Amino acid sequence: MSIMNLLGGIDSESATNRRGAIARGGQLAAAAVPVGLAAFARRGFAASASAAAPTIVEVLNFALTLEYLEARYYILGVDSGVIPGRDSRIFTTIRDHEIAHRDFLIGVIRSLSATPVPEPTFDFTAGGAFAPFANYDTFKLLAQAFEDTGVRAYKGQ
Repeated sequence: MSIMNLLGGIDSESATNRRGAIARGGQLAAAAVPVGLAAFARRGFAASASAAAPTIVEVLNFALTLEYLEARYYILGVDSGVIPGRDSRIFTTIRDHEIAHRDFLIGVIRSLSATPVPEPTFDFTAGGAFAPFANYDTFKLLAQAFEDTGVRAYKGQ
């Protein structure tokens, strides 16, 4: 099961079922975890197997990259207008929390006299294949995948 297959199966009719969207969110999250962590691992820890364990700053920068991803996603989502009024407040709160997490990690890294990694450029559309900022159900599915990926990354899974 891949993210692309799961997202490709979403159409406007089937995506209107909230229960189905939640169920697909769990499937999408499960499929996204290996992809997300593999992408981060390749970039962040591309050292040989004989290398020493990552330093605290490397671990914090890895976490910061994930917080950049989540903060940028919610900033774009809230600003896009895709979120209906009834859910706007909760996603604005989530956005604010992700920004606070990002800023906190930047502060911690700097307090260690280290340099935070710069924010990468993220393509949340998979090369234009999807429109999470134009389709609310797709936005929620990816939000769930990112949240689950974040939890698993912090737990070391």
